Amino acid sequence: MGVTRPFSFISLLLNTIGNYVMKWKLLQENELRKSGLPYLIVRPGGERHFILAQPSHVSSTPPPPHAGLTNKMGLEERVEFLPFDSRSGRISREAVANICIRALSMKNLPTNATVNIIAKQGKWQDDAEFEEAFAAIKADSGSLPSANHEAALYTIYSIVALLVALFFYYFFFR
Repeated sequence: MGVTRPFSFISLLLNTIGNYVMKWKLLQENELRKSGLPYLIVRPGGERHFILAQPSHVSSTPPPPHAGLTNKMGLEERVEFLPFDSRSGRISREAVANICIRALSMKNLPTNATVNIIAKQGKWQDDAEFEEAFAAIKADSGSLPSANHEAALYTIYSIVALLVALFFYYFFFR
């Protein structure tokens, strides 16, 4: 998430500390789109820590892939499927893995598509709801336009340099 929004806070932060990581993610996605291979790009939101909900009578065995996910506060989490970078959110890595496993077992898995996923409060989807949500994903219409991540960072750097210069002028040269 955030690869097509270079001025978003998370993109600016990750591009600054991660050597333009969001730019490279978008370039890699576009190369996959141009390759002609069937694909489904799953873009998870930021990491959130969850505990998998396990029945108390079977604590030594892992839950099935469609088991509900419960966060540390005891609230059930529901996965929300979003179109391209429409908004940000958070999701556990367990939920992302669960979604990918469930998607691989689907008969009509959408191909040549990109989906953003985040968690929200609510009941975990059953198989029918899950397949319906995946069926609503529309295929990509080619490569995404290249977002100018360099311009975003240079703009922020320029603003910071201006603020520092104003600070020094105000306190030292006035």
